[in-house]
Amino acid sequence: EVAIKKMLKPFQSDIHAKRTYRELKLLIHLNHEDASVVQLFNVFSSDESLDKFKTLYFVLNYVTYDLNKLIKRKQPFSELQIQTLVYAMLRGVKFIHSSGVIHRDLKPSNIGVDPDLNLSILDFGLARVVTPVDGILTGYVATRWWRAPEIICNWESYTSKSDVWSIGCIMAELVMLKPIFPGRDQSDQLTKILEIVGTPTENKLDEICEIHARTFIKNNIGRKSKRDFQEYFGNRGLSRE
Repeated sequence: EVAIKKMLKPFQSDIHAKRTYRELKLLIHLNHEDASVVQLFNVFSSDESLDKFKTLYFVLNYVTYDLNKLIKRKQPFSELQIQTLVYAMLRGVKFIHSSGVIHRDLKPSNIGVDPDLNLSILDFGLARVVTPVDGILTGYVATRWWRAPEIICNWESYTSKSDVWSIGCIMAELVMLKPIFPGRDQSDQLTKILEIVGTPTENKLDEICEIHARTFIKNNIGRKSKRDFQEYFGNRGLSRE
């Protein structure tokens, strides 16, 4: 079985065309059957000529579910299932990062799984290749609830570690069966994060935050102590199977 992804209006603007080209190039670059990453089998168009070339289809490996759908069932995952899924995500991200790529939009709906918990990381539309000559990376990456705090605090200075943060958020969601940081906006997102992980030291804030973020944290959030994760999570959501 395969899945066919239709690229919606991929050439309606220069931005859409570049994003489509970038995703195709990255899927080819990352195509490996044993890497926990979506596989690209073919690309085609139903249009008959270049003059009418407006649609594009990617033929990908088929995944039965995505993690978002499984989480919404509200059926607890076992500890072994969570370990299996998190290991596969980390394995896939290690492969992506070793290929010089940051995914930048890891979230449950972009993690495909089959009934045997074989996992595929999906949707590379926001991914970027990182090289020493890269310019400034945009801060508008990662859906808010899974967005790393360094992206919120300073959109010019994040790294591949932001993907690892997103996996941590997904792991917490597998335990809790709901997002751990469901911020209403950027400010509320940062507040929810620091209420659990604690406020960094003054020196660390100066190192990672631009001035507006530092001012917001000092004036609106203040000093927060790190929550005890064992106490916070406990055995919440874990089945015994």
